[in-house]
Amino acid sequence: MNKYILLIQVIKKYVMWIIYFFCPFLVTKRNRINAVNNINAGKSVFFVPHADDELLGTGYYLLEHRLDSYLIFLSNTGSKKDVENRKKREQEFETFCRDNKIEFCYIDDNYRVESFLKDANNIFLPSLIDWHREHRDVNFVACALCDKYSISKVYWYNISVPLSYSESVVYYPGKIKFDKYRLFKVFYKSQTNIPVFRFKTKERIYGYECGVWKAEKCLELEFEHWKKII
Repeated sequence: MNKYILLIQVIKKYVMWIIYFFCPFLVTKRNRINAVNNINAGKSVFFVPHADDELLGTGYYLLEHRLDSYLIFLSNTGSKKDVENRKKREQEFETFCRDNKIEFCYIDDNYRVESFLKDANNIFLPSLIDWHREHRDVNFVACALCDKYSISKVYWYNISVPLSYSESVVYYPGKIKFDKYRLFKVFYKSQTNIPVFRFKTKERIYGYECGVWKAEKCLELEFEHWKKII
C-alpha cells in the first residue's frame, strides 16, 4: 500500500512540475512577490572570463542593475584560441555592453580596473566548483586584484555546475522587461551552438524551488571567507 502512495506522490510532483514549466500564466502574482531577491545592494563588479558568461550566469540581475554594474573582461576563449575567434568574441562582448549601456573594461586596463573596484560592495564571478578551468582561474585573478579593497560580498554565479538552493541566494527578475536568451541570440551569434535550453531549465527549477516562474542563483560568501577558500 505504501509503495502505491509513494508512486502517486511522485507522479503528482512531476505532473505539477511539468504544468509549472510549460504554463507560466499559472504562477500567481502573490508567488511572484514572495520571491527572494536578497542580493546585497550597491556597486557590483562582474569578472567575466568568456564573452556571454555575464549574460547566461546573471543576466537578469545585471541588466536590471546596469547603472550600478561594471564588467571586467578577461577575454578567454576556451579551446579555440586563434586570433580571429578572439577578435570576434571581444567584438560581441563590446557590442553587448555598449548597446545595453553597461560599463566595461579589459583585465589589462589597470586604471579602469582600479576605478571599478574602488568603493565596490560586491563582486560576481563564476563558481570555483566548475569543470571549466578558465571559470575557476578567474577566482585567483580576482583575489589578487581585490585584496586591497573593502569588498563586502562575493557572489559565485554558476555556468556549468548548478548550486544548492539551501546554500544560495536567489534573484528573481520581477516584471521581466526583456528576454536574456533573445539577447544572447542577438549579441552572441558565434555561440549559437550552446544548448541554452539547459540554462532555461535550470532557472525554472530554481524558480520552482522558491515559488516563482524563474530565478537566478548565486552562492553568497563573505569577502574574507572567500579569500581563505582561494
